[in-house]
This record gives sequence, C-alpha cells and structure tokens, in this order.
Amino acid sequence: FLSVSKMWPKTEVRPLIAHDVDDNEFNLPKTHPMRDIWYMSGKDKMSIQSLKESDIITTTTEKLRKTFSQLRTGSKNVHIFRNAFDWELPQWNLDKKKIRDEMLPEWKDAKDPIIIGWAGLTSHFEDIKRMHGIIKAIHDKYPNTYFVLAGMALKDTAVEIHHGDDGEKQFKEKEIENEDMLYRNRVIKVYSDIDKDRIKIFNALPLEEYAKFNTLFDIALAYVEHN
Repeated sequence: FLSVSKMWPKTEVRPLIAHDVDDNEFNLPKTHPMRDIWYMSGKDKMSIQSLKESDIITTTTEKLRKTFSQLRTGSKNVHIFRNAFDWELPQWNLDKKKIRDEMLPEWKDAKDPIIIGWAGLTSHFEDIKRMHGIIKAIHDKYPNTYFVLAGMALKDTAVEIHHGDDGEKQFKEKEIENEDMLYRNRVIKVYSDIDKDRIKIFNALPLEEYAKFNTLFDIALAYVEHN
C-alpha cells in the first residue's frame, strides 16, 4: 500500500493510509520470544517505514503515541484509540455456572472455591513464568483457591533460518519434536509445585471464544512482564 501510494497519479485523489498498531515493533526487548526472528526478517524496519509513511497512525496509549510521534514531523496525525470492550456483545454475557460445569466439572463439588485465572496466547511464556511466585504464595496461604492458565499452543513450531544460493534468508517453519520444549510442558514444569488437583491448563481457543475463559474466573490476572 505504501509503495502504491507513492506512484498514485497526481491527477487523482490518493487513498489515505491508516496504520493501527498497539506495540512498539521496532524495539523488542531481549526477553521477547520472537525477538531474534523479528529482527532477522526485517520486521522492525517494516514497522518504522509504516509509521513514517502512513498518513494516520492510531495506537492505544500515550506512551506509544509519544514514541511513534518521534518518527514523524509532528504528532497531529498520531491518535489514541484506547482498547475497549463492548460488554453488550453476547460473547461476554455467558452463564457462569453453565460454563464452569462444562469446562471444570472436577471442581464442581469444591467448597467455596475461588478460581484465579490467566488467559493469553503463546508469546507470553515470560509473563506466565514470572507470575508463578504470586500464584504459589496465594496457593500456599489459601487452600480454597484454584488456578486456571489458558492459551496453550495447539501446535508447537519453531522457525529455522537458511540462506539460499543468492544469499537471501529463507524462513522455514518446523514442528517441535522435543517434548521438553513444548509450550504446555514448559508451563507445567514451572508450575509443578502447585497441587495438581487445584490447577487446570487449557489449550488456546479461537479469539471470539476467549470470554469462556474469563467467565470461569472469580479473579482474572493480566500480568505483563516488562517487554
């Protein structure tokens, strides 16, 4: 789109290009699981180009607005649209008892259970790892607490980088075969000191069904490691 817009006939009205982004994609920290492959594939440069050359930038926080504005001649075309939910949508209005009975039948007879949960996707291993100390402390002090970690990978893959005869990088996706390196197993290992009868680990769901996980929780955690 950016390339085409530069070649647009001057006799016609050029389409306006809006770039919506809620991450700093040109400054990934060392702990980010996608960092190496991101830089090697040039995604950081693509991000900078989009931020510099798009007509309008929309983002979610004041910090990102200031960061993105530094790449442009001014901040007038960088706007904040904060993340928000439409709580009236039916996907957010599920029956708590019905969902719990369906997904957590083994805790149905628990006495005064408090379910504490986290739901995310598979780039959050560092978050899950650092959250362990919090969960372990609550687990040890309050025996009526139960824990859910949701969003395990349906398929574990890694990207291998090869160089072609012309020197160009080639990226090939390969399924992970080492059991110890599977996302779910890595999470299980971190939480191996939690009572197995009080923790449940779920695979990821389609995004439009993620409210099922939130419906399970009495307390929802949204821990984010500094990346």
